[in-house]
Amino acid sequence: ELCLLDWGIGPPTVSEAAPHLIQPVMNEDLTVTLVQESKYPGRFYDRLVPIEGNPLVLPLPPTSKEPVGDDIRSIPKELERIQHDWVVGASPNRLTAWNLGRQLRKRLTQKVEGTIEKDAVDVLIVGCEVSLWLGEQFAADLSLAFKSMVIRTISANKVLGLLGQEFAMPQAGHQFSEGLWDLSDAIVIIVSHSGGTFASLAVSNLLQSVTSQIFVVTSEWDTQIGKQLRQLDVGRLRSRIFSTEIGLHPAEPCTVSVAATHQLLTQIFQHIAYVLHEDPTTREASGCVLKTSDLEELERCNRSCIEALEEIVGTTRHGHALKGAEAEKDLRRKGAHWAQHVLESPRAWIMCAIYILGTVTARFALVTGTATFTGIFDTYPDLVYATCFLDALIYLFLPQ
Repeated sequence: ELCLLDWGIGPPTVSEAAPHLIQPVMNEDLTVTLVQESKYPGRFYDRLVPIEGNPLVLPLPPTSKEPVGDDIRSIPKELERIQHDWVVGASPNRLTAWNLGRQLRKRLTQKVEGTIEKDAVDVLIVGCEVSLWLGEQFAADLSLAFKSMVIRTISANKVLGLLGQEFAMPQAGHQFSEGLWDLSDAIVIIVSHSGGTFASLAVSNLLQSVTSQIFVVTSEWDTQIGKQLRQLDVGRLRSRIFSTEIGLHPAEPCTVSVAATHQLLTQIFQHIAYVLHEDPTTREASGCVLKTSDLEELERCNRSCIEALEEIVGTTRHGHALKGAEAEKDLRRKGAHWAQHVLESPRAWIMCAIYILGTVTARFALVTGTATFTGIFDTYPDLVYATCFLDALIYLFLPQ
């Protein structure tokens, strides 16, 4: 797709046969000319995500002098909110989970009936960077719990490289090649905190040619990937978006965004486990190894995780400082100790720089200068070679 942005005076020049390519935006101060090779993309405005006046886009967090610390301290509160919303059904996540469970049962039933090959991929999880790492952990848990299900996870960039090019690029070093994975009607879960990661967004469009069962785990309801998936079909029971509802966090380190996504994936895993375990047919077809006691233990651990996080970050789920949080104090002590190791190299280089600049500028090497000051060279003039050698060793090994 080609996009021409024109701030000039008057309409841009296009052929008479294609006036529909010109689309004014920003109160007609800017014109956008779009040309797409495969299909007509429709109105440009319909493809945008409104930022202002959109109840599905969360506002930016307040300005803070310590954004990373604030994000870390908000982890218990945000994870408690995700758990609470899931239990009481206060967010559309439960509706999306119901749709996901329904599609899983349908696919496993088709495998039992023989209409789908046994080695066809059941669940494909894709993402990039940290989101991919979370997806890999989620896929590993699914594979351990459901031995007969075919679970695959791979980078969105790898999918684009192999399936999104006219000339396929072999993905060396990965168990992914043309024709190896049968993705027909597979359930695809895209993990993307921003909901607009280039590769993940492109995959959400690319895989629509092989399956319509595509879901996304993101941080807001109205994102670019969510907009793509809502165009697949219409219906209140066809929700495809899981959202942590934490919005954008400008702090560079991944803290609350990773924890919230991990928590939401845990809720999804629990729901899948309950859905497949309660039906004998799907329990056998999926190779479920979980027992009722395992599900109860998983729920208990999930709830007690909030208490452990309060001890770790030193803040309660209500946002108040937790007095006597020994785990948080111990982590800070170990962090300060580790920081000394991190700072050891720059401190050593600073000391070396000061020593070299001082001795060379003053022409007073430590050993030779001291020996000269004592007058020992008057008695032993050849000793100067030994002192110069020692000074050379100091210059050589001081940075070590």
